[in-house]
Amino acid sequence: LWGVGLLAVMGGGTLVLYQVGRSVGITAQITTSTMEQTWWTVPLLVLSALRHSIVEEVIVVAFLCERLRSLGWSWWLVAVASAVVRASYHLYQGFGPALGNLVMGLVFVWLYRRGGRLMPLLIAHALLDTAGFLAPQLLAG
Repeated sequence: LWGVGLLAVMGGGTLVLYQVGRSVGITAQITTSTMEQTWWTVPLLVLSALRHSIVEEVIVVAFLCERLRSLGWSWWLVAVASAVVRASYHLYQGFGPALGNLVMGLVFVWLYRRGGRLMPLLIAHALLDTAGFLAPQLLAG
């Protein structure tokens, strides 16, 4: 349930930042898939969303946080470093999505520190990416 709640909060904020960024011209138009519509398009996009969530949350939250903490970094510095790393590899999408990922990174590290659990973050991220990958495909017909 935490993952679904995070989907609602992060997804809503992401959509707002994306639309504002598009309207002022500082966010790229994101094409989530250029694949033909076949029977395997949806399963492939869902698997891709799962892969992204696992790789990003395990590396950028769990591994990076634990490693930096073992080096003596404060939780505040760990959260900022993790969030900046997350935002940096989303810069190709434009300013809005990078800012959204920065905020998402701070929230996700705070939740990881508070609860010590990665699964809600994995679920939220997988659902966010699944919605982002499939919505344009399904809404286009």
